[in-house]
This record gives sequence, structure tokens and C-alpha cells, in this order.
Amino acid sequence: MTWVMWEARSAPDQLEALLAWAARHAPPEAQIYRSADRVVIIAQETGTELPDPPNALLARPPFSWPFERVR
Repeated sequence: MTWVMWEARSAPDQLEALLAWAARHAPPEAQIYRSADRVVIIAQETGTELPDPPNALLARPPFSWPFERVR
């Protein structure tokens, strides 16, 4: 099973707005995490990518990469 990790760094004072955007666009079963200035989404690979967040919410473009769980 393949998973996708998506990570975005928020623009100054935009973390809550980016977090709200992520909650609206992430798959229902996704796990959403936050830090002081980043939002991370971890979800099973479905072949459908998240849309791009509005540029005003971002300090830089988001990163995304697939990975597989190992024992």
C-alpha cells in the first residue's frame, strides 16, 4: 500500500487559513498535522492529487512524495 505525504509551509500569519484549506481538501480518512508554520497531510495514495492552495497562504510551493510502510 502506498501513502502520500504532503507538506506546506505557511506564509506569515496564514497557518490557520492553510490548516482550514487542508481540512477542506484532504481526503476524509487523511491524517492532518501542524507545527509552528507547516501543515502535513498523510493519506493513502488514490491517484488524485490535492489542488494547489492559494499562493497567499504559502511561503513556498508544497512538497509531496509517495512512500510505503515497512516493518
